Amino acid sequence: MLASCYVEGPITLEKHFIEVDYNAQEVILKADEEILNFTYVSTESDADSIKQEYSSQTARIIENDWFKLILNRNNPYCVYVSLKENLSDKDRKLTVKVMRTIRNDYALIVQKREPVPRK
Repeated sequence: MLASCYVEGPITLEKHFIEVDYNAQEVILKADEEILNFTYVSTESDADSIKQEYSSQTARIIENDWFKLILNRNNPYCVYVSLKENLSDKDRKLTVKVMRTIRNDYALIVQKREPVPRK
């Protein structure tokens, strides 16, 4: 299952606390101005690994075991965040930092754990 969450407007931590369920998700962070660069500031997960970065003339990609961040240089107003299914027993947290001309902004994404069935 793939769901999308479209976040409109400038990216700020106050306005952009995004909570999604445990399924695989695609979150699209939209900015009102060209995004110059991005990174992730911190993560809280049991699946973290060494990050891998790729860059070309058309895209910049950062990924680890449970997420992938993509900036399409042909449309530099969005950062695409692809989250794998959360199979762990705790919530995952990812803080994305987006650098723009005016300022740096942040978005906190929380991917909930799978609910435990009641007995």
